[in-house]
Amino acid sequence: MQDENGCTTTVQIFNERIHKPIYRVGVYSSEGDDKVHVMYDNVFAKYLTATAGRKFDPPAEFEVVPVTLSSLMELADLEEVDFMFASASVFSCMATEQYAQALVTIINHREAHGYSYDLDEYG
Repeated sequence: MQDENGCTTTVQIFNERIHKPIYRVGVYSSEGDDKVHVMYDNVFAKYLTATAGRKFDPPAEFEVVPVTLSSLMELADLEEVDFMFASASVFSCMATEQYAQALVTIINHREAHGYSYDLDEYG
């Protein structure tokens, strides 16, 4: 199959043993559920559904689930979230307690004393 840019893409036939019709992204925020949806639905629900989701037949969907640290741990234990987006401190807890692994990280750009830094690790 070719996409609108002429690139060849492979579509995965849905296999209920390894695929899900809906993938849930737990998004940590201390600012409330409504703020999470306003800030992250476009990228984690709409964009992933429109891009990664269409690589499956039938297409998969992605949805945002607002979480706290304790609810994220509980949902991870119950396998009710598939991915998470959280601060480095929350990720540290999840990596230690739930064996979470990073797929991607955000690079924060900081400037101090006339120097620029791209920070991609927490320490």
